[in-house]
Amino acid sequence: MAYREEPGDVCEAPTAEGGLRAEFAPRHLRLAVASRSLDVTDRFATVIEHHRKHAAKDRRSSFRVAGRLIVARGVPREGLGIWIEIEPDGPRAGIRRIFGVEPASLLEPAGLSSLAALDHLAQRVHRELGHLAADVRRAFEIGSAAASGLDKVLVVDHADRYVVHARRLFRAHG
Repeated sequence: MAYREEPGDVCEAPTAEGGLRAEFAPRHLRLAVASRSLDVTDRFATVIEHHRKHAAKDRRSSFRVAGRLIVARGVPREGLGIWIEIEPDGPRAGIRRIFGVEPASLLEPAGLSSLAALDHLAQRVHRELGHLAADVRRAFEIGSAAASGLDKVLVVDHADRYVVHARRLFRAHG
């Protein structure tokens, strides 16, 4: 008898880049929009930049989930961002935005329903990845919609304290 994987639960939402599709399976989550996708398991998060014509040319970046994996909402437009702690106990400890989407325009006729669908999807993703967030109650990001997230600030609520993650704006001279 051949093994056949049962299809998992699927949730979709319109975004500024097109439809965002979330596939939920036991111990696995896949987010896909346009030419990017994110696969998350208990141990790894893999970001894939899909090549238009040749799958062999896809660019993959894998991150070991050693620290927290945080689901954040954008302020004020309600985007969705996924952040990962890099080397939480190491000398190069930090945090990095590995995936994100912005909502479809609220000025469009279906803008509010699109935002409601994205909100539902974001809540599902937050619940599914909650065990990888440890003590994080909620998080939000502020800043521009740059794909790399370099211009974003992440604010994390740990219940007993808030932590703000921001890149340095000015370097020390000398």
